[in-house]
Amino acid sequence: MPDYDPFVSDEDEDEGEKTTGKEDNKSFQELRKAYNRISKEKKDSDKELEELRTFRTTVVEEKKEAAAKAVFVELGLNPQHAKLFKALNPGLEAELVSAETVAEFAKEYGLLTPDSELEEDDEKTASRGFTPAPTGSPVQTGQFTLEDINKMLKAGDYEAVNKAYKSGRVQKQDRPWKT
Repeated sequence: MPDYDPFVSDEDEDEGEKTTGKEDNKSFQELRKAYNRISKEKKDSDKELEELRTFRTTVVEEKKEAAAKAVFVELGLNPQHAKLFKALNPGLEAELVSAETVAEFAKEYGLLTPDSELEEDDEKTASRGFTPAPTGSPVQTGQFTLEDINKMLKAGDYEAVNKAYKSGRVQKQDRPWKT
């Protein structure tokens, strides 16, 4: 007796033969092509997304730093302290950087404001008392007198004499006999 399967009909066998072979291979090839194309598109999209995330991060950081510097300048503080502020408050959004926040920061870290400098200066002036200012002209260093020029001329150093006159390092003496 031949192998007979009671659960398989003759019609099922015909359909099985039609779908096997070249058509199955063709379908799998098309699926592979579609998968490879989608994979490539995904890689390109992921690369672009990473570039955009990096760009967004830099823009947000620059915006935060610019906002902090503007507030520091507005309050009369050194804008270089904005870097310290940004480093100590990394999660702070640019919109949340306000005069109050920066003022608290300046007070906490002892950064001087123009008002506090004036108060300190007033206190120092009051405790110091009067200090006279020096008067008269200071002695200029590197000046040549007429005697120095004569010595250089006797030594034959004409270049040094010319250089001294051109640079204005020769002390010109007043003539007491002229009125």
